Amino acid sequence: MWIGRILLWAAMLVALVAAFKYWQVEKSAGFEVRGAGLKDLSLRRARLWFLLTGGLIFATMVYLWWLIMTERYEVAYVHDYTDRSLEPLYRFAAFGEGKQALGFCGLSSLSFGAFWSGDSLSHTNRQPLQS
Repeated sequence: MWIGRILLWAAMLVALVAAFKYWQVEKSAGFEVRGAGLKDLSLRRARLWFLLTGGLIFATMVYLWWLIMTERYEVAYVHDYTDRSLEPLYRFAAFGEGKQALGFCGLSSLSFGAFWSGDSLSHTNRQPLQS
């Protein structure tokens, strides 16, 4: 499943380029040498890189959902967190169940996983206080 790896590496690279472009805009804001038009163009380019990062992360999420819904069990994540007996709704919910989903799709998957399994982030081993 090299498509997922390519999407992930591309998203990571594009995110680094976006961060660098924003840093350049911030650095040039301290100097009045550049014109306002050139600064606006640099900011617009930085935003485009940022939007491209979001698009690649979204494409990665869609690809993982496609792997889950088409029952591609040769992928370890799909094999470990889904089953042929699951209804499509439960297979859809399996997207955010594993820790790999957090790395696979970034921070957006963390909030999605918290939505689907509310106890995953709030679970503690503390005992209630006795009064």
